Amino acid sequence: PTMTPQMEGLYRALEVEYGGQRHEAHVHNEARGLLQGVQERAELCFHAAAAILTPANGVAPEAAAVFGLSCLERLVVRWNELGDDQKLAVRSTATQAATRTSESEASFVRNKKAAVVAQVALREFPQRWPGLVEELMHADSSGETRDARLELAFLALAELAEDCTDADYNTRVPAKRRTEVLKALNAVAPGLTVELFGFARRAYVSRTTTRSPGSRRLVCALKCVRDMATWICWESDAVKAAG
Repeated sequence: PTMTPQMEGLYRALEVEYGGQRHEAHVHNEARGLLQGVQERAELCFHAAAAILTPANGVAPEAAAVFGLSCLERLVVRWNELGDDQKLAVRSTATQAATRTSESEASFVRNKKAAVVAQVALREFPQRWPGLVEELMHADSSGETRDARLELAFLALAELAEDCTDADYNTRVPAKRRTEVLKALNAVAPGLTVELFGFARRAYVSRTTTRSPGSRRLVCALKCVRDMATWICWESDAVKAAG
């Protein structure tokens, strides 16, 4: 599909700002002004994020992806000002971006995607987003592609759990909201545990393979176990059976 002139201008501005090439000062100033203008308007934030993060074909360049995710973060900050349809659209874009991860994706892009999903989930899960875990971990892929998706899912869920249990964050999340999120996570703990332990085993086995992400994924799995340890009922029959 043909890229719109607006998106062509946005990509040019991103290339000027983050492409690593030298340009005249006025070119940088124009690009910076265009990008700031996008982030200052909610409707432009959404359109830019959706176009960059869920393109009809291909994958957005890393700098563009980070900008798109930053646009979503701007919308999450204004969450209470958004309508229900807008919230659903932001959630959908964040989920699609997360599930479009890959083995070759840069770590900083992967981590940014996980952080945005966790921020949205903190506001929507479980009441308005009951299918969060299923959507992130839905098995429509296999092998390394599936484990790339699972890695991002576990990063997001670990951050969500940490936001609800970390003492420094508790002052910003009402106790009732923390309880709702953790209770809902506990309800899906058996299935989540099966996936997590399988993911950790595969990461452990592959960690010595040349250029394998196994070591990184093993750290991800252990971090998720650490963050789950404070709220999962490990003695429940369902979780014991899953483990």
